Amino acid sequence: MSVAYQLDTQQRYTYQDHLRWPDEVRYVVQPDISVICDGNKIHDKGCKGAPDWIIEVLSPSTASKDLIHKLRLYERYGGREYWVVHPIDRVVMMWQLCADSGRYGTVLIEETQGTQTSALFPDFLLEWDVLFPPPEPPIYMKEPPPGVYYSRP
Repeated sequence: MSVAYQLDTQQRYTYQDHLRWPDEVRYVVQPDISVICDGNKIHDKGCKGAPDWIIEVLSPSTASKDLIHKLRLYERYGGREYWVVHPIDRVVMMWQLCADSGRYGTVLIEETQGTQTSALFPDFLLEWDVLFPPPEPPIYMKEPPPGVYYSRP
């Protein structure tokens, strides 16, 4: 039986909250989307340890944090799969934790079109076109009919 938990994504943590965490907790980050398979990791403040599957949606204000800081933290603490989605460029960068080394392997970069599966959940299909509808094709002006001229203001 699987159990799903929904955590309050609007929770904010202050320095006083940090003092109430167990001593071994050093970093608190908040992924955009996460899947946690081990229910023992979940407690009243969130997930203790890295989620199994983490998805971050890139924005200009969080790009360096998602691609450098969080990538290192999730790798260090055992996040089994880490995706960073770039909605403007329509690409997804995917890292998988290697069981042998405990480090992320080479990044796989794919376009966000069609369907995508997770290495952890191969039966789960993510439909990119539902999340990010394809952009409208550009509209090109036709040549004016013969004898019609555009004037400059």
